[in-house]
Amino acid sequence: MIKNDGFLIIELVIYLFITSIITVLLFNIFKFSINTFSKTEANVEIQQQAQFLKELIEDRVQRSKGIDSIINVNGQRVNVRNFKKGQIREIRLAQNDGLVGIYIDSKSKKMFLRTDMNYNGYEIGNYVNKMEIENVENGKGITFILQIQKKDEIFDLEFTSYFRNN
Repeated sequence: MIKNDGFLIIELVIYLFITSIITVLLFNIFKFSINTFSKTEANVEIQQQAQFLKELIEDRVQRSKGIDSIINVNGQRVNVRNFKKGQIREIRLAQNDGLVGIYIDSKSKKMFLRTDMNYNGYEIGNYVNKMEIENVENGKGITFILQIQKKDEIFDLEFTSYFRNN
């Protein structure tokens, strides 16, 4: 009788082959799980941002008398009476206690709320690529269209809010 005290080369090759297949499968499952988690996290975060921005902007518009001024993406003031729809950088709303500005910084992709026109204001949102507005019912309201993007996840938020104090 022949006694084998070790592995044969063929056993070693089969063992390495099976181990490498299992390792590759586990790595792919791990990679897929991380990508899915990252996408889900980005999606949830931009939806939370969208909900917060919608509520805050609606509140400010409803407390306003109307649009005071609009600044387009080139930094030029636009005639409010002739403005129908377009991409903007800032909208200023007239309220009983002064002006309120809502603007985006396209470089940092952040949205700000200005309660004093002499200062930059408070950061209210991240990941905002662009802001468009549309005049509704001859100035009785505004439709906002915000594009929010984090990584590859893009969320387009569109809502209409009406002035209650005009």
